[in-house]
Amino acid sequence: MAKIIEFTKSRRMVKLSTEDVIQVVKHYQSVTKGFKDVQIVRLLLNDSEFYIPEEI
Repeated sequence: MAKIIEFTKSRRMVKLSTEDVIQVVKHYQSVTKGFKDVQIVRLLLNDSEFYIPEEI
């Protein structure tokens, strides 16, 4: 699970577990599957949302 290790007014520093990173990579791969053009990949990622669980 993700753990917030630093918090400022505008940003958070979040420590990710190995499982969190794998989850993000899998989601990235599923969203961008078959596309190689950087501009298209950016557009696809802009329209996608990534979520990771936060440790409380």
